[in-house]
Amino acid sequence: MFDSHIELTNPGIEFQPANEIELLSTDINVKSLMICASWCNQNPQCRTFDYQSSSPLRCRLFEGGSSTGTQVNSSSPTSRLGAISYYPELYSAYNQSCNRCQQSRYLLCVNDRCQCPPNTFWNSSMCSNQHYSGLTCQADDWCRQDLNLTCFLPTNTCVGEAAATSTGTTELAATTTNILAAATSTGTTELAATTTNILAAATSTGGTGVAAPATN
Repeated sequence: MFDSHIELTNPGIEFQPANEIELLSTDINVKSLMICASWCNQNPQCRTFDYQSSSPLRCRLFEGGSSTGTQVNSSSPTSRLGAISYYPELYSAYNQSCNRCQQSRYLLCVNDRCQCPPNTFWNSSMCSNQHYSGLTCQADDWCRQDLNLTCFLPTNTCVGEAAATSTGTTELAATTTNILAAATSTGTTELAATTTNILAAATSTGGTGVAAPATN
């Protein structure tokens, strides 16, 4: 079994995920809190679980952690929440050969390299839960790609495809308008300056600087 450190709350607390997609499983008639904790520990995607020891017995596993979900009061006084602890030292084998993470629950072997589990991203020190719409990002893999979210770099924010397209179109339209306005303003100024110069030249030469219309 993989080693991990789990922090438990007092009774009467359960987990509320930021999105229902974070619920990995719900099992009933699970006989003990330890069994529920063990199931979470064996699943690399599980970061949080809650267990209800009164009938009906219930064990729920979540891939979300404190960065995406919250602890809330439960309607069941026997419900307890458990959260697996994460810190950078657990990820020393990241991007190294798979023999370095065979006994780790925190990294998975992908293409012969130790990589982050699904729906998490490498934040330069450890694997973190991917972000939802409106949260900050630096690259697409920071956002929940299973929800079709991407990182909109002008604002470094996770957005849906429709929002990214709409925002991009709006910014393009605004940029085009500004360019046209600047061009019009500059063109008008240059035209006025050219006209002034022509009139000045005509005056200084006694009017000969401007050609008269040809007559037959």
